[in-house]
Amino acid sequence: SFGYAKYKDTCDLANVPCDDNDEAWRLFAGYQFSRHWSAELGYTDLGAVTGAGTLGSFSLDTKGWDLSVLGSIPVAGRLSAFGRLGLYRLRTSVDQTGPLHDAITDSGFTYGAGLGYTLWRIGLRAEWQRYQNVGSNINEGDIDVFSLGALFRF
Repeated sequence: SFGYAKYKDTCDLANVPCDDNDEAWRLFAGYQFSRHWSAELGYTDLGAVTGAGTLGSFSLDTKGWDLSVLGSIPVAGRLSAFGRLGLYRLRTSVDQTGPLHDAITDSGFTYGAGLGYTLWRIGLRAEWQRYQNVGSNINEGDIDVFSLGALFRF
């Protein structure tokens, strides 16, 4: 899936002008247990936040894994709505002008919702997914991802 990530509150916490939107992508594989329940393991690149202030520039770049359970219900014909609940393990790299480079690995909850359309073995998705409380004392906030994706069932 491809879309964009919105880092919530990051620019406010940094208190400098910055860009808290970036492109995001996710590769995933899963297993469908029944018509309504499935599980997914995904690797995601949530893009970066970049900014500059009086002390120089900085960048926060986040990547990692998530494991989710999805529940879906049919809406009309081949269209269904789904919800997601899971756990993430993400690594955020912090780079700042000068000697500061740090990396934070943390875990937490992810959840989301979306619509899916199935056409034989191919599925299309429009989805919102939140990674909650990503980061540590340097920067902790939610990351919202809005994406369009495709999947292949075999």
